Amino acid sequence: MASPYESALRTATDPSVKTQWQDERLDVPPVNNRLIPTFNTWLTTVDPPAASEPVTSATLLAIKSNWISFLAATSKQPNAILAPNRKRIQWGVGSETDASTKKRFQNDQHQRSTTQSAIWRLFDGKEALVERWPREPRMTINRIVESDCRTPLAALMDNFGKQRRFNSVWSSMICFLLYCNEEDDSLEEMGLQLSEEFQDDLLDIGQAIIYAGYPKRSDTGQFGLVEQAIYSFVIHVLTDTSATPKSNPLLWWTTVLVRSSLETSGPEDFISRGRFRSNILPMDLDIEQRLEGIVHFAKVFLLDHAFATWEPIPKTQLLEVQDDLNKVDNTWISEYSSTRPAEQHSRGSCDTPAWNSVIEHIERTFAKYLDQSGGTPMRHIMSVRKELMGHNLSTCVGV
Repeated sequence: MASPYESALRTATDPSVKTQWQDERLDVPPVNNRLIPTFNTWLTTVDPPAASEPVTSATLLAIKSNWISFLAATSKQPNAILAPNRKRIQWGVGSETDASTKKRFQNDQHQRSTTQSAIWRLFDGKEALVERWPREPRMTINRIVESDCRTPLAALMDNFGKQRRFNSVWSSMICFLLYCNEEDDSLEEMGLQLSEEFQDDLLDIGQAIIYAGYPKRSDTGQFGLVEQAIYSFVIHVLTDTSATPKSNPLLWWTTVLVRSSLETSGPEDFISRGRFRSNILPMDLDIEQRLEGIVHFAKVFLLDHAFATWEPIPKTQLLEVQDDLNKVDNTWISEYSSTRPAEQHSRGSCDTPAWNSVIEHIERTFAKYLDQSGGTPMRHIMSVRKELMGHNLSTCVGV
């Protein structure tokens, strides 16, 4: 006879349940078999202690259990058996009442939906800014990833399905971390030991959700409190120069995705295999595509960070570049069924001292945070990307 937990899980994973992805395919293998040795080698390099543990280790079991709890608590039909109350802050005394359980799930659902909506707005906004840049700096960025790349970095605004799937790799991580950060010892049992700074980042997002309500862009075009808090977290994650899978959320999440894709036996984990009600992660993204999503948006945000940290001398150069960027018409992005227009910049527009200065700063920024010589999370992620490119199974990322 099935236990209450098994019965509840069966209901939440029935073939008839709807995920967040209406056109999702369930026949996509999580990993190409030819790449399994590459990923196994990478795991032993990036996280040696955990790599020697069996797949049934307490850490991996905790990740799967907490992931199911997160999905169950934030779905349209939450279940207290799959998502028991482990909140750090408890309201009232004694066992949960039906009313308090309902309120807990409402808060969890609100946090996920608000966070994911803010991520869509933030990521869409930053991608739109990419389209203002001339071809030369965008080409430079892609060639840092792949030296013989012949196409520039481009937004995915003309491929909505791919865009939403790529940023789901980020939104699933952030929403999952926010949920687990409110649970007793959840992050620690999953092998993640966050610094006070990263903990503060998550608290800032949570508090922004509470105080800002449902955020939206103001008439001035500025992002709301939630988007600003998420932006700070993403930049903090990408510019962490002492990243390990136990301390950096992005590198930790990447190892989780890789390990999940490599499992060939055992129950479905709903990270790489299986249908779960309202799942925030699509199962038709294999691990290569998930890595592409990570790399693509890392480039988008590091380009924005590079421009924000550029300090030209004289300062009039900043006005020159800003003026050139603002002249670019990217209204096509917001038009339904629009197509990408022809390039609006010529190479000559990058030949002024101002443009030379900003491009040099972009190159330095990407060399520091995205190539394979530093201690950032992307240094480790780019190392496995390089190996994948050696198999001729990957193309230029983020184009």
